Amino acid sequence: MCSHYQALKESTRYQSHFGVMPPPEPGKLDLWPGYLGSSIRRHPHADLGDDAVPKYEALNGLFGLVPHWATDTQISRNCGMTLDPPLCAT
Repeated sequence: MCSHYQALKESTRYQSHFGVMPPPEPGKLDLWPGYLGSSIRRHPHADLGDDAVPKYEALNGLFGLVPHWATDTQISRNCGMTLDPPLCAT
């Protein structure tokens, strides 16, 4: 997994390149694990054949991996690539 993600800086690119409206709160532009920012994903209902459902959607989310055993999403800033709890800094 990448340790850095750069979100779209120009809000016009959401529409021109992906055909979606940017999220109301785009979040950070330079994302590291544990940061909130925008991303584009395929709409979960895009295969229904309904013209009212867009093919893609832009939304905010957490960048990075959060282990299933984590009680706090802040752990994604300390774990790096490991999924072994003893190796994570707390």
